[in-house]
Amino acid sequence: CCQSAAQGLTIALGVRPQAIVLGVAVAGAASWETLAQIRGEVALRSVPIVVASLLDEQARALDLGASAYLGKPIDGGQLVAVLAGLRGD
Repeated sequence: CCQSAAQGLTIALGVRPQAIVLGVAVAGAASWETLAQIRGEVALRSVPIVVASLLDEQARALDLGASAYLGKPIDGGQLVAVLAGLRGD
C-alpha cells in the first residue's frame, strides 16, 4: 500500500505490476488525477486498473480508463474474481 499517489506511481513504474487497485478518496480529485497519470505512462498503459470507491462512481472510473470498478468496502472474493477476469483466467 502506498502513502501517496506519487509514491504509488514511482513504485508502479519500477515494478511494472500485473494490476493496480486504486482507492478513490471521498474528496477524490487527486485519485482521478492519479488514474490519468497512470494511463499517461507508456510503460503502464496496458496494466489493468481496478478503481475502488465508497461512492457510486463506476461510470466516471471507466470513462477515465479504469479496467474495472468495485465499491468499498472491497469484498476479497470479488476482487480475486475481477482480477482473474482481467487476466483471462
